[in-house]
Amino acid sequence: MIAYWTVTLLLAAAVTLSGIGQLMQYGGNVELVTNLGYPLYVLTIPNFREVVKLTAVHSYHQ
Repeated sequence: MIAYWTVTLLLAAAVTLSGIGQLMQYGGNVELVTNLGYPLYVLTIPNFREVVKLTAVHSYHQ
């Protein structure tokens, strides 16, 4: 049971930090989106939803 929660928390932390990083437009995501011809707000919508969803799941399990 301890291994399950350890892996779950590590995965949740990784996905949360990834979503926050993409919301702050770090890394090569901006270049990728602009090269594909999409506006930058395309990055914001799914990543904001991801952070909110993970926050809700994390607060529910505690």
